[in-house]
Amino acid sequence: MKIFKTKHFAKWSKKTGLNDDNLMKSVTEIENGLVDAVLGGNLIKKRIAINKNKRGGGRVIVAYKHGNKVFFLFGFEKNDSDNISKNELAALKIVGNTLLTASEQELLKLLSSGELVIIGGKTNV
Repeated sequence: MKIFKTKHFAKWSKKTGLNDDNLMKSVTEIENGLVDAVLGGNLIKKRIAINKNKRGGGRVIVAYKHGNKVFFLFGFEKNDSDNISKNELAALKIVGNTLLTASEQELLKLLSSGELVIIGGKTNV
């Protein structure tokens, strides 16, 4: 399974100190059915540890289709917001669906432009 993060998400995760190891651990949990909310349109919300504590940590919105690619789209700290707005959710569904259905060539273009970052050190899509 290939794991990606958007440019926006990468900036947020760097600011909060969230590292790729925590993201990969979250993907394992997602694969095992441990999600906090199914938002529809192949989006899920997942609690994630920032500073070793899920309770006060962050929430991430992930585009995910079992056995396919995973895209970390959006993150927020619990103390900043409890949830995302309906407009944000609608926009994230569009972005998530676009990424999940993108061709290998389209993903490579997004990677080379810096709009996407691959997690786990793999260079191929």
